[in-house]
Amino acid sequence: MSEGDPSDAPYICPHCGVNIPRSEGPMLQCAACQELLVTQENSLEQESHPAAPRVGPTAEDELSHLRILQISTLRRTAARARSYCIIGAGVFLITAIELGLRVAGELRTNPDPLKTLHNEIALQSLVAIAAIWGLWYFTRRIIALTRELSQTMLDEPNTPPDFSTLSDGSQPIRDLENMHNMIDD
Repeated sequence: MSEGDPSDAPYICPHCGVNIPRSEGPMLQCAACQELLVTQENSLEQESHPAAPRVGPTAEDELSHLRILQISTLRRTAARARSYCIIGAGVFLITAIELGLRVAGELRTNPDPLKTLHNEIALQSLVAIAAIWGLWYFTRRIIALTRELSQTMLDEPNTPPDFSTLSDGSQPIRDLENMHNMIDD
């Protein structure tokens, strides 16, 4: 890369204006505001004046391609993580049930389980307990990720919406009646 190459210059955080050194990978994190930023292949979209810091996000920034890409990437990542947790919880559930049934069957067929407790039964019991703990862990992760995915990225409006400019919905019917009257005339 030649000297003065724009890919060598640090990226300026659009939220707080702090310089962020470029790194390999699709995501950067601002050290000042902890905002995650998504990069494109080898370049980041920014203003034509990279040295001029911007203070605070503008309406254009909120709708920019990078912001939309960042939000969609983070939501897809959370949805994928939740899917993996659901699969993991299913594996642990099946493991716990299978081992529990094996231990119960062995204890039922054994006339005196305390005298003839085998290492295999003890090991299966411990693995079943570990599987129950894994199921509990993944269930908590599923709940947390579901809450994260159900949250909206928009802030609550400061003022209630103004519906006074909206009609009651009867305008299309009146237009049809007027067309019918024009045809009859």
